[in-house]
Amino acid sequence: MKIRNLFLVLIGMLGVPLTAEGNDFNWYIIGGVTLFPEGTSVEVANTEGYGNRWGVGFQINSFFGLEFARDSAPAMNDTVIVKNFERDFEDTITNYDIEAAYNRFSSFVGTFSVPVSRSTSIVGKVGYSNYSYRSKVSFESKSGLQFDGKLEEDYGLTPTASLGVAFPFRSGFGPKPAIELAITKVFEEEVESVWGTVSFLLRF
Repeated sequence: MKIRNLFLVLIGMLGVPLTAEGNDFNWYIIGGVTLFPEGTSVEVANTEGYGNRWGVGFQINSFFGLEFARDSAPAMNDTVIVKNFERDFEDTITNYDIEAAYNRFSSFVGTFSVPVSRSTSIVGKVGYSNYSYRSKVSFESKSGLQFDGKLEEDYGLTPTASLGVAFPFRSGFGPKPAIELAITKVFEEEVESVWGTVSFLLRF
């Protein structure tokens, strides 16, 4: 149901520009840094820090486009994971090893750009994001209980929105670079997260 709603929203957003004349189709790649402020809630732990960001976008015209991006989030705190296991098993963990494989947001959004000057544009994004994590966990408890396996969860699609400012660089021939600064929020009750991004865009 959520996937169907996603496509209905994006088709509705892009229906007008797709039928308009004079569209100039192009695409771009994204690379950058994701900044999670203090107090960000990701699953079971409040965390802060930074991760990497990468993706690809498809510009339909100067106003509308589509974008897919992945933002890595700071790894969950080992101590918090251990405390949750101790609470669930009503036992004390004496030895453990936790290896985070990934902890990320994957987003698919429609974009809307409004130029405010020759060198600045306001960029809004609306769509869906998916939060997922995976960690390899092994531990031994005081009572002799042993566990060796994966701690993982996929939260499915949740609405997301972003607002930012893009600064394109002047260039002659070839790809056109730009810097984009943005604030993004996901609307998942169990993953209340707002983060900032600094992205480098290379348009073709």
